[in-house]
Amino acid sequence: MGDSLSVKTNACPSCSNLSLKINHTCKIKHAFRRRYVCTKCDFKITKYEIDEETYQKWKRYSYVLSKIKELVTYLRFKN
Repeated sequence: MGDSLSVKTNACPSCSNLSLKINHTCKIKHAFRRRYVCTKCDFKITKYEIDEETYQKWKRYSYVLSKIKELVTYLRFKN
């Protein structure tokens, strides 16, 4: 992906302009860090995008943690 790609799916949090430009992209382990700049007001925002495999793994971990929390809550009230 080129650094001059325009993204029209997200609005600028500052001015609500629908055109953000990718200013910088870099790979970080299982994610991409993308830095965007608004084409209208030059507001800068950073977003992290993970791949599908990592998302599914985190989703499973989240499920397991929620079950552990339920068990801890149950045991706490039982005693």
